[in-house]
Amino acid sequence: MKNKNIRKIFIIVLLLAGIAVTSFGFMGNDLNGNKRPQPVYKLNSVLGSGKQGDAYRMNINNINLPFNRKGNIANVNIPPADQGAGGRFAGPVFLFSAGFFLSGDADGQPWANAVAPSSLVEDYVPGTVAGGQSDPNAVIYVLNSQDEPFGPSWQDWIDAVGLGADFYDGDGDGVYNPVDKNGNGQWDADEDRPDLIGDETAWCIFSDGLVSNQRRWNTVSQLGIRS
Repeated sequence: MKNKNIRKIFIIVLLLAGIAVTSFGFMGNDLNGNKRPQPVYKLNSVLGSGKQGDAYRMNINNINLPFNRKGNIANVNIPPADQGAGGRFAGPVFLFSAGFFLSGDADGQPWANAVAPSSLVEDYVPGTVAGGQSDPNAVIYVLNSQDEPFGPSWQDWIDAVGLGADFYDGDGDGVYNPVDKNGNGQWDADEDRPDLIGDETAWCIFSDGLVSNQRRWNTVSQLGIRS
């Protein structure tokens, strides 16, 4: 059973959509089923998983892919300097920039918003609608299949769940509490764990919170969308 309090989750291994849509995934053993100058992002941690700050570089198999907590994919400058921005496959850059576009109808009024940095459209900010972008927990959370059971990344996931992340509810009480109940150092089916998908999962939450007068299309207001 899983916590269904989220509407959508941002799982980088499942979706890359931009001006030209590119999709791919990295699936391992799933236990649960003119370019603008870019800022250089600093990470909160040197660990390979857990809370990873404003940005993260997924480096798995032949893919080297940076992204940030606002939904920008590839067009994110993360150290080391010799790698820089851009999604790379076995060395060469294969993806310049990616994100997503959304459109629809709200009370009879058409709307559209996007995270499309190559088109200078960035309508989303980190965090939930309620918590806003100043929430210190609104960072990127990383899980790896080799993480220690009940270790730091599993404990960090408590804050991710507080923002709407999914989890495996082993004891069925509806609360994420990653505790090794029998002390055997291994995860058992009646114990809670994060919702790891594939070899590595990166999760964050962002919302369409950029104020109208700062948007590329400044007639579109915030709609309370979170991804």
